[in-house]
Amino acid sequence: MLASGGKPGQDTPYGMYRTKDRGSSFWSERFGEGATYWVRLHGQYLVHSVPKDANWQTKEEEHAKLGLPASHGCVRLSDADARWFYQNVPPGATVIIHP
Repeated sequence: MLASGGKPGQDTPYGMYRTKDRGSSFWSERFGEGATYWVRLHGQYLVHSVPKDANWQTKEEEHAKLGLPASHGCVRLSDADARWFYQNVPPGATVIIHP
């Protein structure tokens, strides 16, 4: 799975986490974008799809950044990979974030 973590200054914290709650989508007024298939790791840090615009379309310029530091701290995956993670990684599963 190709993933993107936090961009400089908004780094994704390294560590070992257990998956918590999850949902099919969310919208952030603060950032003016949403995402689908989210799974919480710790606090505000989630695994989720590449960001969506106000029409729930993938932001292609953000999709092009997969594999590079690009998020506000969450772990971004492609839509297909985020859906797989959401459907197959159970609550309480261990996730390790490392460089």
